[in-house]
Amino acid sequence: MQQHILISGASGLIGSALSTHLARLGFAIHRLERDNAAAPFNYSSASKQVTLDHSISLSAVVNLAGPSIADGRWTARRKQELLESRVDITTAFAAALAAAPQPPALFLSASAVGFYGESTLPLNEEAPAGNDYLASLATRWEAATGPAKATGWNSGPDAEPGMPLSPEKKNYHNYTTSSHSSLPAPASNPPSPTTPT
Repeated sequence: MQQHILISGASGLIGSALSTHLARLGFAIHRLERDNAAAPFNYSSASKQVTLDHSISLSAVVNLAGPSIADGRWTARRKQELLESRVDITTAFAAALAAAPQPPALFLSASAVGFYGESTLPLNEEAPAGNDYLASLATRWEAATGPAKATGWNSGPDAEPGMPLSPEKKNYHNYTTSSHSSLPAPASNPPSPTTPT
């Protein structure tokens, strides 16, 4: 029997690669739509609520919502957008999943390595949060999963990835051409970023 996985942020760099990879493994992939009431899984930016199609039994939910922090200057408005886009959707997601008659076996929500702030010391997952903007954003992002975690079912760990790089995105080229980078330059025919390695 085919398992169903719901992904928010499925069109992003990580989400698109993950969707392609899981689909190749045989999973049925569903995307969380935004402001599309006809979609089986939808987030309303007006009501700040997530609606779920309970006729589809989900095995897992992966929450990757939020625009890239590197796609614009960190003006006060941009910083508020980065915060709200993550916290609001995650809060709504967690509340909807907590109230679902048959919640998925796993709810995995993204966070960021920025949770730990700047440090010259080695850090592990037991290290406390930092005190800069990114740490504050990540702390509130992780806290937004609270309604799901409070139900006692498996909400999974908060994933705290570093900067994702892709040979087809300018962040890879900018990083590899930096004088501070030791990564190899992109190949003339780089592999697709959605190809699992």
